Amino acid sequence: SYAAESVPRVTDAGEIQGMQLAKGKRVLVLGAAGGVGIMALQFARLAGACVAETASPRNDEFVRALGADVIDYTKTSLKEWAGSEEKKKFDLVLDCVGGSAMLDGWNASKDNGTYISVAPGFWEPEGEKPVGVRSEWFVMDSRGSELAAIGRFIENGLVKGWVDSVWRIEDFERAFAKTATGHARGKVVIKVSKDGE
Repeated sequence: SYAAESVPRVTDAGEIQGMQLAKGKRVLVLGAAGGVGIMALQFARLAGACVAETASPRNDEFVRALGADVIDYTKTSLKEWAGSEEKKKFDLVLDCVGGSAMLDGWNASKDNGTYISVAPGFWEPEGEKPVGVRSEWFVMDSRGSELAAIGRFIENGLVKGWVDSVWRIEDFERAFAKTATGHARGKVVIKVSKDGE
């Protein structure tokens, strides 16, 4: 369960605490160029974890600039990449993609690790599953106090968000189509008011 002491935080006085809570841990973010993945990647790095992510060549440079190693999913599956080498596997796998990528992510999870998915349609693999892995499907439940804590990181320039594109409300179908591609870099935003309103 969540406790303020279990995550990096910026105190009311502006002091940064908990920056090495995940030192020595390995984190894999599936789809780290999307809005959720970008934030997860940055927070994992702030916690001191070694972070890798799956990306296409189009997002390779972008994700590396955020401090993550990149596994090109267009060239190799995680099953092929990690194989049976335990040292290549991850303590935490965060799936922001779903589908076949979600299933492939299990191949990179360490025994007794954690697998979290934020993608709809989460399921565990049949048969071969790493031993003792704790898995969760997570749906955001916004809490003002937690959002305020996240905002402190943004205010201090420690975490940044990205906007892929901004759409007028009349173009909402095109905006949703953009998110459905799974290739947005950051958030797709729908503007609901005119400039100056």
